[in-house]
Amino acid sequence: MPIRKWSAVALLVAAAILTRATEADAQDIPCMKGKTIVLDGTCWNNLSPDQRTSAMFGMFAGISTRSWAVRLQGNRVSDIPRGWTVMPSSTTVGDVESYFDQLYRTPANREIKWEWAYILAGMNARDDDSNDSRSLLKFLREHGDVPTSGNLVGATGPDTIVVRTDKGDFEVKLEGVTADGLTPQQKATATAFLKGLSQSDSFINAIYKGRAVCKPPEGANVTLNYGTQIFSDDNQLSATVTLLNFDELCMGNQPVTLEYLAKAGGFADPSTEISLNALVLSIGLALPDTQADPKWPEAIVRDRDLSSVSERAKEAERYIFGPGRNGLIDQVVNIGLKATN
Repeated sequence: MPIRKWSAVALLVAAAILTRATEADAQDIPCMKGKTIVLDGTCWNNLSPDQRTSAMFGMFAGISTRSWAVRLQGNRVSDIPRGWTVMPSSTTVGDVESYFDQLYRTPANREIKWEWAYILAGMNARDDDSNDSRSLLKFLREHGDVPTSGNLVGATGPDTIVVRTDKGDFEVKLEGVTADGLTPQQKATATAFLKGLSQSDSFINAIYKGRAVCKPPEGANVTLNYGTQIFSDDNQLSATVTLLNFDELCMGNQPVTLEYLAKAGGFADPSTEISLNALVLSIGLALPDTQADPKWPEAIVRDRDLSSVSERAKEAERYIFGPGRNGLIDQVVNIGLKATN
């Protein structure tokens, strides 16, 4: 799920409570930096005990409000693969306050925003994988946020892409996909395919000296969804990566939509968003990763297992499963090989 969807409501409620509490005390508004309220560790440490409790109730109210908003829109909260803000029913306001106090006692953590502190508190309360929480804490110290969107600009392996954001380039492992067991040639083909996708962009329907031209690629638009974990066992960002089906690849100065490409890869009817993770498995370029953390609920393990998608490639005997090939997929691979060279 998009990790920060809850924060707009929750933190507005918390900020409003803080402002009112402060006005009642006839003091300056805490947490102000210029004309902006910044809800981070410095802010938290400057609050009185009553203000901290008020802020925490504000977060709880905001999260509850969003949950009901989701229901009113006809979407069940359980449809979200993992609720990063969900805590055990026995968790108290004091438990979360204590975690905030402990987190912000360390100077290196004081630039971490409240929404991420709350997610870390949830991981602590649920007793999640400690590797994931440590990796997230380290990442937040360095970058402030976890990327949730950007442009696909490259690949470093058959199951790892490079995503460019306004804060830099990040390597992202495709959740539920593995290259373990592939031959060197198979790995090279999968990597080239991902690099080929990085050459996608909007096609310019223009004529230059009698022929159509493409503008320099900026990379396919991608959204990163952290449904089961945020980091892999080797501390890489690990996400489900979605592509927009109307983004295009320029092949011989002809536009080819990613929707058309997805159909060539075994997707019968791609929606507006195409899972890159499922696409590489459906084509037959990689294998499903069935590894599961013992602490994950059964529903999460089931959602993460993409073995059924890989069966499409097995049945068609494509790429790693046999001699089957697809001309359009091969063109993308060749684009990736040229980009490498």
